[in-house]
Amino acid sequence: MKYLLGFFILASFIACSSDYSRNLGDGYMFRHEGPTLNDILFKDGEIPANVICFSYNKDFILAIQKPIFFQDPLYEKVHTYPNGDTVLYYWIVIKESSFVWGPLNRDEFNKIVHRFNVPKRLVKKINNHKMD
Repeated sequence: MKYLLGFFILASFIACSSDYSRNLGDGYMFRHEGPTLNDILFKDGEIPANVICFSYNKDFILAIQKPIFFQDPLYEKVHTYPNGDTVLYYWIVIKESSFVWGPLNRDEFNKIVHRFNVPKRLVKKINNHKMD
C-alpha cells in the first residue's frame, strides 16, 4: 500500500509539471522550466535564465531577461551583468550567424535593432510586454 501511495504522489508531481519547450527554428529552442527558469538554447550558446519575454522570426530572436542570482553551471559561458542582477537586460540573436548581443541595456538594444533593421513588429512585441 505504501508503494502504491508513493507512486500516485510521484505521478501527480510529474503531471503537474509546467515544463515545456518551443522550437524557434534553425536549432533554437525556448525552454520553460517554471516561473523563474526560462532560457533560450542553441548549438553555440544560450540566453540564460530568466527569459521573461521573447519574439522571433526566421532571422532574429529578441529577448528580455532578468538574470537569476545563481547561473546554471551547464551553461556554456558565465555571463556578467554590468548593472547587477536586479535589472532587465535585452538580447538579440542573428540566427543565420548565431551571433548574440547581450546582455544589453535598452539604449544598446535600440542601436543594434536600428543597425540591423530588425522588423518593427518584433521590437513592438518585446516593448509591449508588461513587466512584473
